[in-house]
Amino acid sequence: AFKKLLHHQPEHASANFMVGLIYVHNGHINEGMALMEKALAKQPYNKPWARAIHDVCVATSGKHTRAQALAEKYKLNEPAADDAVAAGESELDSFAMFEPEGEL
Repeated sequence: AFKKLLHHQPEHASANFMVGLIYVHNGHINEGMALMEKALAKQPYNKPWARAIHDVCVATSGKHTRAQALAEKYKLNEPAADDAVAAGESELDSFAMFEPEGEL
């Protein structure tokens, strides 16, 4: 459904982010990160998306500079008011990103 939406509205931020998450989950890290970054560029105030991108950067090799930049810009290392973030959860947790159990 999100890919169909992107076909008709390629700049739709939420669809870009969700398709990016699915790509990352399926091992297409660079393609997924590109879509997630595109979404964050459209909604730069979206801290949960920034945290999810940060988490992917930390979990994948070679992206530590980007992870640090996101942490500084979005103050990701400071205590969060949001309960899920405060508990250490992110958008990626629901996907069990690095332990896939099947196709989405």
